[in-house]
Amino acid sequence: MKKIFFIGIIFILFANCNQSTESKKISYEGNYEMFISNDSNGYKQYLTIQKEKDNYYLVTFSASKVRDREACRFSDKGFVKNDTLWVNISNEKNKKVLMYIVPTDDNLGLDVFTKKYDERFYMMRYCNGGGSLAGIYIKNGIALNNVGIFNNSNTINDVLRLIPASQVKKRVGQGEFKDDVYDDYEIYYKNEHLFTLTPKDTAKLEQKINRVLIKTPFFKTEKGITVKSTYRDIKSAYTINEIEPTREHIVLIVNEINANFTISKKQLEQGWWNEENKSVNRDKIPNCVTIDDFILWWNVVN
Repeated sequence: MKKIFFIGIIFILFANCNQSTESKKISYEGNYEMFISNDSNGYKQYLTIQKEKDNYYLVTFSASKVRDREACRFSDKGFVKNDTLWVNISNEKNKKVLMYIVPTDDNLGLDVFTKKYDERFYMMRYCNGGGSLAGIYIKNGIALNNVGIFNNSNTINDVLRLIPASQVKKRVGQGEFKDDVYDDYEIYYKNEHLFTLTPKDTAKLEQKINRVLIKTPFFKTEKGITVKSTYRDIKSAYTINEIEPTREHIVLIVNEINANFTISKKQLEQGWWNEENKSVNRDKIPNCVTIDDFILWWNVVN
């Protein structure tokens, strides 16, 4: 059975000001989304990169529909040279306009722009209403043992090397029991809390990430589940393998992605606990209730 705990922040330990970042040899493959703060239902713009042979990649931009028309659409092959992905976006014969794709300074995603500043308007030719392919795209997918650019092979040292000190806040987290104290590393982007990474033991930076607490709806699973999802959303997307009660919550355990979703007991209907079977009565969980926490467990057993 997975260990279950909830964060209770005691105090802030300021991140090491001398922390330095190192450039990551990025794997360009994956799904990215242009970051729009606190906006889970509005306009969205996406970037998908698929590896072809050798150093070639298929690069595809897409976006939400505006007035029943997709606002942006572009797809073509690009090549990697000197750690930069280059794509020709010219739609004119005998003219080449190179768009570059490089890792962002904080390594959370990709920066997209044209090699020559005066050619930036070519990126608008594939979008409606004054839009552009240019911008910052963050890798925001959640899968088994994977969140954004991080996975279950990463240590806390890896995190501190990759992410600038200004975007990491180290806090002491309190678990469900008195003696449960943890080092929580909160990751931010544009002052928005993305997620919290926690190792098993305190003061051991060489440890791998053990737990990830998702904090923003910008990060989503392959089946569209976010921190704003409801009980109906989760049970429609995944098999809920177990439901366990804690002091103030019930916890939905989804083995497919090693996730726990917590729901406050205050949102449950009377009779939610089956005393005879010592189990949660699932039909007493309203479909519309939202989750309180979305937690992923990695490397639970060393």
